[in-house]
Amino acid sequence: MSFYWFSLFVAANALLLLILALNVSLVRRRFKISNGDGDQPELQRAIRAHANGVEYTPVFALLVLTLSLQLAADWLLAVLVIGFTLGRVMHGLGMIKPVKGLRFWGAVISYLWTAAAIIALCWNLLN
Repeated sequence: MSFYWFSLFVAANALLLLILALNVSLVRRRFKISNGDGDQPELQRAIRAHANGVEYTPVFALLVLTLSLQLAADWLLAVLVIGFTLGRVMHGLGMIKPVKGLRFWGAVISYLWTAAAIIALCWNLLN
């Protein structure tokens, strides 16, 4: 049983969450705000970018872990992990540096890959 794709997912997304958390700390330091958001839009975006990742990543990690335990095909795990992770990177960047469409498409990609993982999991359960 291989946990390569699950391990890669955890490492890549933990790194992404660490970068988003560090961004919150750097923005807090720049504005000298230790608690709350101080009504600073940049800090609000940084906090939400990190929080959004924390909200979505664990559920997808559980899906990938369960699929790994079900011995899902490596190609399927690879597509799910890479697709979701790219979506999360796009979403996080789009929240921090508002580039037209980046946040939107990052969210759409994250939702689609989450739906695909749910479908794959249900398919494996039924077969």
